[in-house]
Amino acid sequence: MWTPYEIEIILHHNCSLAPFERNTAPSYWPTVKRLVDVGILRRGDIESPVETTDLGKGLVRLWCETPIPVQQFVDPRFMGGGAE
Repeated sequence: MWTPYEIEIILHHNCSLAPFERNTAPSYWPTVKRLVDVGILRRGDIESPVETTDLGKGLVRLWCETPIPVQQFVDPRFMGGGAE
């Protein structure tokens, strides 16, 4: 659902008041507009032109609380429900 670029922008604006490093990239402002439209970011003031909303902060919290997946090896002879 989220592109790495969107995630990078959201995380940056959640953690920093500094301008996004590549804010002159052609895709930056259209991406910010989309994130503003869905309520993740909002336009701020001169010192911080873009910042995360409470919804954006909640999204970042959700990402941070997501556990790292666990890799499991399964012997296909014991998977059940199918081909043998």
